[in-house]
Amino acid sequence: MNPEIGYLEDHEVCLLICYLLKNTKEPLTKEELNEIFAARGLVNYFDLTNSLANLLRMEQLELVPNLKGETGYAITHKGLKNLNLLEHTVSKSMRDRAISSMLTLLAKKARLSNYKAEIAQVGDGFQVRMRLPDVGSDLMSLSLFVPDRAAAEKVWAAFLNDPQLLYKGIFAILTGDLASVGKFLKTSEEKLF
Repeated sequence: MNPEIGYLEDHEVCLLICYLLKNTKEPLTKEELNEIFAARGLVNYFDLTNSLANLLRMEQLELVPNLKGETGYAITHKGLKNLNLLEHTVSKSMRDRAISSMLTLLAKKARLSNYKAEIAQVGDGFQVRMRLPDVGSDLMSLSLFVPDRAAAEKVWAAFLNDPQLLYKGIFAILTGDLASVGKFLKTSEEKLF
């Protein structure tokens, strides 16, 4: 529980879950819902688990496969009907926090599926492998050695937070043509990692 938010009643947790599922195109797994709520301290795991069970039992939610074939939660017609009657009972700021947290999670998932980065331990340190896939050939594939896990995680996060910056920088340095890649500034990518 976040002290700024206070304790949510069971019905408020249920309404927030339904509100999120109403506002996403794809079913969300229990793990995704937990990450969304935990990121802002909105709902703890125990309350989430109880609320999901109650919503399933009351046929407000159903379990369906998502695009990856994982089992996720989706709001039913009955749940949507009830939510439309009651969603105003949960404050707009609470609903906005939940939506903001969900959008951040979905953006992270999209970035992780669009850009590839992995950390591998090697004999004397760590190798960070980064890749910018494109239609056909990769735009960039880079492997960087670092001495410890902390440095590897920092490189991994920096790459995923702004992959275009690394690409533009390498391209500009190797070609000696700074003008061809535009300003060597951080892009407007949201810092997610």
